Amino acid sequence: MQLSDSGDQIVSADTLKKVCVTNFPNVFDLQSVLLEHTKPLIQFIIMGSSGKVASLSEMEASSGEQDLLISDM
Repeated sequence: MQLSDSGDQIVSADTLKKVCVTNFPNVFDLQSVLLEHTKPLIQFIIMGSSGKVASLSEMEASSGEQDLLISDM
């Protein structure tokens, strides 16, 4: 879980391969959800004050491919 630079959004990842952005301090106010990953997530980061999130999935054993997605919050 990470808090944005402005302190008004929380970005988190769950076990269902999705990244969730919620508004802070009202964490029940869901702003957006990224559902495009096909493999479990291993890392995500808020990209400074750009309003974007970069997320990386696990490497696939057979092909060595990973999902790297950059999306708006």
